[in-house]
Amino acid sequence: MKGSTRFIISLIIIVPVLVLGLISIAPHPLAVVSSWKEARLAAAQSRFMDAANAYREIIEFQPERMDLWDTVGGLAFQASDNAGAVEAYQRAETAGVISNDGLFNLGAAYRNLGENLQAWDAWRRLAKMPGLKSEQYARLVEALRQSGDFDGALQAARAWSRAFPKNPQAAYAYGLHLSTIDPALALEILLPVSEEDIPESRKSQALIKGLETVAGHTQQEYGMVVIGQRLLEIQEFDLAEHTFLQAVKLNPDYAEAWVMLSEAEQSLGKDGWPALEKAQTLAPTSTMVWVEMALYYRRQGKPDKALPFLIALAEANPQDASWLTEIGATVAEQGDLIEALAYYQKAAELEPKNAAIWRALAEFAAENGFDAQTISIPAAEKALELDAEDPLSLDMMGWILLIEGELDQAEQFLQQALEKDAANARAKLHLAQVYLEKNNFSLAYKLLSQAAAQTKDPFAALQAQRLLDHYFPLKP
Repeated sequence: MKGSTRFIISLIIIVPVLVLGLISIAPHPLAVVSSWKEARLAAAQSRFMDAANAYREIIEFQPERMDLWDTVGGLAFQASDNAGAVEAYQRAETAGVISNDGLFNLGAAYRNLGENLQAWDAWRRLAKMPGLKSEQYARLVEALRQSGDFDGALQAARAWSRAFPKNPQAAYAYGLHLSTIDPALALEILLPVSEEDIPESRKSQALIKGLETVAGHTQQEYGMVVIGQRLLEIQEFDLAEHTFLQAVKLNPDYAEAWVMLSEAEQSLGKDGWPALEKAQTLAPTSTMVWVEMALYYRRQGKPDKALPFLIALAEANPQDASWLTEIGATVAEQGDLIEALAYYQKAAELEPKNAAIWRALAEFAAENGFDAQTISIPAAEKALELDAEDPLSLDMMGWILLIEGELDQAEQFLQQALEKDAANARAKLHLAQVYLEKNNFSLAYKLLSQAAAQTKDPFAALQAQRLLDHYFPLKP
């Protein structure tokens, strides 16, 4: 009995103490539970900042959960809080818990803050991390390249190629970035890629031609200009610009390098005039300079300033009819279609066995409403007479007949063009237009989708997409 009494008395004393203790410690676990709920709910609702803040609260209560800093960094990055993302990822990296995606995002956050050196450093560290997936390497190479760290992009591409030796995209990226640094090794890497059935194979083939051209040449800046021209051809404009910048750095008096630098800059949407002006100062009578000056002024919508350079080119090359067609196109931009037509006709008279000149005449006449029966159709027929198998001439005839409403004949020529060149985006576009006129929408949709997806002919792809948007707005 006495023992029971003492037990009850002890409970009377201890229970209040326990209760008081619970009052002081209960908010801690309750707050943690609440923060976890809020973090998960906010993340599910794409309230990224709220989720990040909730996870920060959890870390305050449970400082041993350093692994959550990587999560906080990701949420802050998704919320475009770049400074917050950097701070969180730095904590995660210090604790040794940053993920590969987190390290990539850390570089991106630095870049968004304008701190390129820190971005490059983060991304270069990522390139050395084990276990990267192929798509992570691809994204890393592109990020370094877009930020202007071409050396870092080369390092990442090398790591990608070594980690995935059978991946042709990795090999292409490595060979591409290596092309102006070690042409012989780049050639060795790109040759197998050129034999693959992938989009990069065509680009590899073009680069290989340039690499073979510079083989054995000791003048480094010459090799850079040759490779840079190939890079322009395959629309790797940023790498081309970087290459030409290196060339003019090696030889500031290399006029052709300045010309090509201007072209690369214009291809990237930049002005390009300072580089072109430098080239003209170095070589005022250079054919290459004249060509680029004419191109520059035409792009600027100043055909009157382009014309003197084209006339000079035509006079310097009296047997080359292509300059007459360029003069015709430039005169047309000034609004004088009759004089422009005369230049096209002079070009055809100068080179009567050049199918490309006849096609240019046919296209100009058809586009500008000249009589088809007397000008555009005879010109297209002459082009086919010179080369009946040429898909470009077949397409041209089909397109002119489409304009004239001769749908059955147009269809025949366009089908022949695609038989000769199944990848001809312009022929697909024109044949689709024939089918639209014939109300054969299923065939039209198929051809337009194929044309819109092709990259070799941006103009045809754009026109195809516009027709898709107009006629098939509900199609995916």
